[in-house]
Amino acid sequence: MRRAELSAEAELESGTVVALALVRAALVPVVVALLVVASLSAGAAAGTVWVVSPVIAAAVAWRPWGALPALVGALAGVIVLIGGRPPVGVVMALVLLVHLTLWTAAFAARGSWNAWVEVRVLTRAARGFLGVQLGAQALAILAVTVSGASLGTGDVWRAAAVLAALGVALIALPNLPADR
Repeated sequence: MRRAELSAEAELESGTVVALALVRAALVPVVVALLVVASLSAGAAAGTVWVVSPVIAAAVAWRPWGALPALVGALAGVIVLIGGRPPVGVVMALVLLVHLTLWTAAFAARGSWNAWVEVRVLTRAARGFLGVQLGAQALAILAVTVSGASLGTGDVWRAAAVLAALGVALIALPNLPADR
């Protein structure tokens, strides 16, 4: 009996891809922005945060799995608690940046530095991110209002603009079928 020859080659078609290292690298400015925005209401401690934040951001990008990204979010919360009540714009930015840090770290932790990910996968995941972010921003505005802070006319317009931008981005991102 002769064995059939098996081909060791297979061809896989994929869409446009990007290096997962870029997703990891994107963590650095996101984490730095998170800590800098958190320090805006911290007063004297802000300088220290600005100096240390790039080191913390590099650590998160280097090891995005585990508790480190969540600890960065907790650190931002502690910085805000030390600094006092932040304005609504800072709260909205913090909600976005903490969520973006956790989401990007979770995505980056799924592969190695030399892995590749399809843009379609990132786009599909971004739609879910934006949907959750829309609700989170609305809850952040509600929390600031319930805490007794008064919202000025500028704050209301900024909040409406952020919610509208999230809604437009959610609608504008293509919703590609799974089999494409």
